[in-house]
Amino acid sequence: MHQSADGVTANRGTYGKGWPWKSHDVVMACSDAANGGAYLNADDGENYLLTGTIAQPGFFKGNAGVLLWDGKDGDAYAEWVDAGERLCSDGA
Repeated sequence: MHQSADGVTANRGTYGKGWPWKSHDVVMACSDAANGGAYLNADDGENYLLTGTIAQPGFFKGNAGVLLWDGKDGDAYAEWVDAGERLCSDGA
């Protein structure tokens, strides 16, 4: 998995061939809408739950693992989840 220097942004251009997301660009952030967990904001302008549970109905379009991930690289997805847990370990 490739992310930017700040560890919260990745895109197809920097990841290279085999980018496993259906979205071209995704930004990871924390939110109380995910009970202080992490979510991904995709280039379609929608938010997708990454870690935590939904606390604010309507904030998320769906689950990142189901709706953004195409199953191409489960290890890379696991790294996203781990990064989200580290980034948002103290809540939003």
